[in-house]
Amino acid sequence: MGTPLTSGEEDIRKDPQASPKSLQEPQNGRSGDKEGGMPEGAEISGQTEEGSASQTERLARDSLDDSVVVKDLDTGRAINVLKKYTIRDLNTGQLFVVDAEPATASEAASEPGSPKTAPNKLVTDVSSGREMSMEEFDRALGLHTALEPVKVQAHSKLVKELTHLCVIQELNAHNGVIWTMKFSKNGKYLASAGQDAAVRVWEVCLNRGETENAEEGPRVLRVAPYRTFAGHTADVLDLAWSKSQFLLTASMDKTVRLWHISMDDCLRVFKHTDFVTSLDFHPVDDKYFISGSIDGKVRVWNIPEQRVVDWADVHEMVTATAFAPDGRRAVVGTMKGRCRFYQCEPSFKLEYQAQIDVKNRRGNTSRGRKITGMQFMPKDPSQLLITSNDSRVRLYDGEPPAAWCRRAGFTLRTKYKGHHNRNTQIRGTFSSDGAFLICGSDDGWVYVWTTGADEDKAACSGPDKYCVAVTQEKSASYECFHAHNDIVTVALFAPKTARRVHRIPSQRALGQVILTAGYNGEIKVFENLGAPHWLHCS
Repeated sequence: MGTPLTSGEEDIRKDPQASPKSLQEPQNGRSGDKEGGMPEGAEISGQTEEGSASQTERLARDSLDDSVVVKDLDTGRAINVLKKYTIRDLNTGQLFVVDAEPATASEAASEPGSPKTAPNKLVTDVSSGREMSMEEFDRALGLHTALEPVKVQAHSKLVKELTHLCVIQELNAHNGVIWTMKFSKNGKYLASAGQDAAVRVWEVCLNRGETENAEEGPRVLRVAPYRTFAGHTADVLDLAWSKSQFLLTASMDKTVRLWHISMDDCLRVFKHTDFVTSLDFHPVDDKYFISGSIDGKVRVWNIPEQRVVDWADVHEMVTATAFAPDGRRAVVGTMKGRCRFYQCEPSFKLEYQAQIDVKNRRGNTSRGRKITGMQFMPKDPSQLLITSNDSRVRLYDGEPPAAWCRRAGFTLRTKYKGHHNRNTQIRGTFSSDGAFLICGSDDGWVYVWTTGADEDKAACSGPDKYCVAVTQEKSASYECFHAHNDIVTVALFAPKTARRVHRIPSQRALGQVILTAGYNGEIKVFENLGAPHWLHCS
């Protein structure tokens, strides 16, 4: 399998363009280097040092959280569900205790999805002991906004998380559909691309107080693009960031292009024989990347040498690719709903290990539908999320990574449903802590599920005791809200760098920032400014 099949790859091997052996990080923002040239002083390296810890990571870890014990009826495992939890203001260090007791009788009697009226006093200022209403609390944190909250519907939920979700920013980002949108590894930039073939990079407002607007609230993204990369001649379908701010883009023009945040011009072009649908930087050594194409082949590339290291023929269209977090394995998704696993060490050689068929047991989708996206759960690489065109997002439990070489090493842990995904490249993604899952939908709505086992199929047995039965195979417990008047192609949780409030611990949605994109080229930014509360249980 070491011999390339494409003329473009043969040309690359014969003439590597005398490229430098290492790619070094630019020292300035000058552009103008010819296409194929590298910024002076830049390096792509698996040993790149991570950025400094974010402001939220420097917060105290002590928790004043009070909880009730919930029992998983399937496994017998006890789970803590918060009654009270703490929130710290990043700007002042002020600590608050928020009461998450069950909703009042008037709230419980209201229709699902309708606005709830919170009790008068839910928050206590730890330093002064003063109790305050949620509105006073919002003002104390600088979260108050003149905008009306978006209506959020809760379906089969015990705890409603998105209790005060507001649109805080709207950007006309592209001319046409936005197919892909991802944050950089350090959370400082957002890249977007789509039908207009342009790749735009947006700077995240790290100090959001500086962008405060009395009517709109603080912006998450700078209004003007930080960079606009031009070079592709057809739709851009996927993109990937490296740890050192390099950006790869995959296009229907049959190429992958390499960019750097400090320069306007393209640094490398990697030619394929057909549309390139997906790609991913190697997480350990980012001198390498993997690409998938509808020609049925998955390729591993060496960037400095601009050549194919190895390839594998999947014998059907490749629609999704990803490296495992340790970089030792690669996952490939196909048009017919197959997910194939490869060992890719040593020397980045692809060795087939196993395959799972991502499909329903019966019905119209029992033959398998296109896999549109794959992501490993943050902090738990044994969990793999797979999105497909049968309107399902599935979470697979692979046990330890060593079990990947056995077919039996993969079990379907949860099947998330509620959204509509029949033909487009919609994909589900995790929040940065893995506590939430979000996905766009063909109906213009955004759907949010919790990945923990603390509220599915719930039943109450008194004001202070809750008993939860968790369904391991299906989860139709979600919250959803209308975001666009057309298909929502992308929905993301923003990283911690874009959030104004940090909660201890962080398994709740207060302060979460959500970004969405759709067919009209618009990016919308939502922020959840309300604390979670208990819904009616029967």
